Amino acid sequence: MTYQYNFEKSHLLLDGTPLPLIKYEIDEIGICLKCSSPLKLLSAHIDAPISKNKTGQKFLVSVCTKCSSVYVNIYDVSWSWLADAEPELIDLEKTDITSGKKRKAFKIPVYTEIIDSSDGFEKIPMEQLKTVFSAAEIRAVLQKANGEKTIRQYYHRAKKKYSKFEEIYGIKINI
Repeated sequence: MTYQYNFEKSHLLLDGTPLPLIKYEIDEIGICLKCSSPLKLLSAHIDAPISKNKTGQKFLVSVCTKCSSVYVNIYDVSWSWLADAEPELIDLEKTDITSGKKRKAFKIPVYTEIIDSSDGFEKIPMEQLKTVFSAAEIRAVLQKANGEKTIRQYYHRAKKKYSKFEEIYGIKINI
């Protein structure tokens, strides 16, 4: 059995056949096998009546909030876990407006947290902040979050490092 997942349309394909979506109300559904971070639910599916031996299995597609690994969690009719699988991610192609060439789309990262206030920024452990930002940059971001006057140079230097912080800790800073 091969599983494929299309992020753009939230389609799960089993041996090339799309499985119907079902409603499922839980957001976090487990722990990543690779990095032990929480798994966020992307979509839920059920067996389509493909053949006479329909199993009634249910499938939850999840993504890790830290390392972006994608899993298909397989359950029986009574929601007892059966197995996990890693789907092939369907490469979506996008046309680049400037060149007209097709290019592969990238996976949209899932963040455990988006920081957009001084309260949220202050909750990040200082050890994590210091691994990426200097003390002056940390002060500048806090001042900006509080609406205070900042030293522009330090704030802009810190903004350039936001993506590196996201990559390492899975926390998006939006200040």
